[in-house]
Amino acid sequence: MSTVLSTPVVGHGIHAVGPGEKRCFHQDASLVLARRCGVKVESMPSTARDIAGMSMLDIGRKWMRLNGQEPSGNPEQDALAMLQMGGPDRQVYHSALYAADPSYNRPTDFPNLMDSMANKVLDQAITMAETTYTQWCARMPDAVDFKPRTIIASGIFDNLDLIMDDEDPKQLKMSEELMQWIAVDRYANKVGLTPVMIANDELDAFTTQIQSMASAHESTLNSLCVSAVASNPPMPDGVALFSGTTSGHYNISGTSAAVSSASLAIMRTLHRMQPGVGSVKKIKTPPKILLAPPGQEEAALQTLAPLVQFEQKMSAADTSINTVRGTMRVVIENDLVDYSATNWYTLADPAVRRTIVYCFQRGYGAGGQREVWFENGRKTRYVALEGRFAAVAASWRGICVNQFAG
Repeated sequence: MSTVLSTPVVGHGIHAVGPGEKRCFHQDASLVLARRCGVKVESMPSTARDIAGMSMLDIGRKWMRLNGQEPSGNPEQDALAMLQMGGPDRQVYHSALYAADPSYNRPTDFPNLMDSMANKVLDQAITMAETTYTQWCARMPDAVDFKPRTIIASGIFDNLDLIMDDEDPKQLKMSEELMQWIAVDRYANKVGLTPVMIANDELDAFTTQIQSMASAHESTLNSLCVSAVASNPPMPDGVALFSGTTSGHYNISGTSAAVSSASLAIMRTLHRMQPGVGSVKKIKTPPKILLAPPGQEEAALQTLAPLVQFEQKMSAADTSINTVRGTMRVVIENDLVDYSATNWYTLADPAVRRTIVYCFQRGYGAGGQREVWFENGRKTRYVALEGRFAAVAASWRGICVNQFAG
């Protein structure tokens, strides 16, 4: 229960309040503003009902009174005073998706109330971004700096040596290949909240900018992952990611057909024929993901979707049974059309074989790092989102392409 101090603030005719009431109001206002911005709020405390219908300006004015300041009555002046309460100091917030930041709910100045709301909007927008990279790419451990680091593929023992009686076993060493290198880059933007926006209660405009910035963070990384596949990049050995059987890759289909049971059966064989590190044996890893542009969606679903989703059908002969149905997950990626509207790909489970990989820099994770500050000259409080990440094709093993001419 909050404690109300009885000492009046000189010249204002209002009373200062204890930290309990400030904390309660801060949490209530944060939830009210977040819900107004479209953030899913599980439950709203009864104490928040009194401010549920308040404008952003009125909420700020009440916060000023709780801190012993009497509003002037001029909307823009009061809004500017609210934004200036936190001073020009910069504050950094890490993604709440992986490390909840206690400053989200810190009961201090009005700007922190806005920061809490902005972070909640960013968190939800990140999780709701319409990207696919997490479904077919493997995440590597976070990088500690910007320096390039190598991705090494280790082979396996082929066969054990036959030894004679009283003979010591020979030491075997696994083959290794330098498959790729990866280095993170910086990506960032900022949006601003002005006194005019507060005075006009333009919370929706501010929220839309924040959501767009969060989506841009995810779509940028998604684009890097798509490029690592669709641009057919060169690997460190000088051979392109997709090079046919001439280089021993076994990762380009010669069927040039749309998605079907027959074409996928050929792709499955190519996966199983890919040689291991040092050309020792075959990797035998079957495909588990079909990555395709929108134009292949209908054919992909007709071929791979489990029959439980459609009508039950019985094939007339064994030769017409669809043996690939239900063996792969269909992922439709719109960005593929920027490279080819018809080419489609099969990939191994990223948890089993790392083919396309991405990583963040330590401390930036999914959701990036947020920074907020107030600029006196511009009379604006900014929210910046910075991501540090990279994506590359780590190996040609575990992926095949069908270059369908359409």
